Amino acid sequence: MTNLICIYLDKHNGVKHNCVYFYFGKLKMIDFNSNDPIAQLNFTTVPIGIYKNDIKEGSASGFFFKNGDTRYLVTNRHVVIDEKDGFYADKLIIELHTQKRDLKDFEEFEIDLYKNGNPMWLEHFDYKNNQCDVILIKLPTGIEKDYFIKCFRPNNFLNDRSFETIPDVLVLGYPLGFYDDKNCMSVYRKGTVASAFGHSFDDQPYFLIDANLHEGTSGSPVISSAHNTLKNQSGSFVTSSAILLGIHSAEHYTEDKPLGLNVVWYGELLIEIIEKVTLHKKS
Repeated sequence: MTNLICIYLDKHNGVKHNCVYFYFGKLKMIDFNSNDPIAQLNFTTVPIGIYKNDIKEGSASGFFFKNGDTRYLVTNRHVVIDEKDGFYADKLIIELHTQKRDLKDFEEFEIDLYKNGNPMWLEHFDYKNNQCDVILIKLPTGIEKDYFIKCFRPNNFLNDRSFETIPDVLVLGYPLGFYDDKNCMSVYRKGTVASAFGHSFDDQPYFLIDANLHEGTSGSPVISSAHNTLKNQSGSFVTSSAILLGIHSAEHYTEDKPLGLNVVWYGELLIEIIEKVTLHKKS
């Protein structure tokens, strides 16, 4: 057993007090150089700075997705445009690690949202009807040669698997712009699926989670907790592989009152957006 000594200041009388924390065994550090799926999750997400006319307007979360040979940044549509509020961002700035051996080695990467007046993001073809709050922004070819990033892929979806019980989830993001900004690492929040998973809530392609989330987590990936029991045709099992369930969007309101429930758009929408846009361009 090892003691950790700390000193804190009593705000009321200015007196310093000693306190002792105990932990058993040796502190185990995460090996970011390993192929451990949990460690690699830290390189799937990025903090997003939202800009208009070079003025920072806010912050959000995003993550990487790869389909075929193309890599995308995924976030929410309302991060870049909100017609009702007359908000139109023109640039995003994300932070990318240049290597994984030194987490402090990261730099800013700018993403222009318009080219010749045309938006550079992909959104759902039926947005007017389903209000799907998800977009993808294509990243430059070869970006992985200059930066260390990890991408979710279609095989990270649930696919032919299902849950035996109501699943717990993990949300990776940057609440209120808060994160480990010395090492560019996100924070994790836990939650529980709060609606019938696999079904469209209110006939919209999202489900609900019960989680304590804040502004700034818009665009966060929502993944299955590692201890959830899954099942398929072969039986029940658990897996440490990351299963991408969806994209967090915003808190759900009823009659303008918050419920502590959050909207998560199904992850499979990413493929639907990519394929529909691709087919539209070919036709």
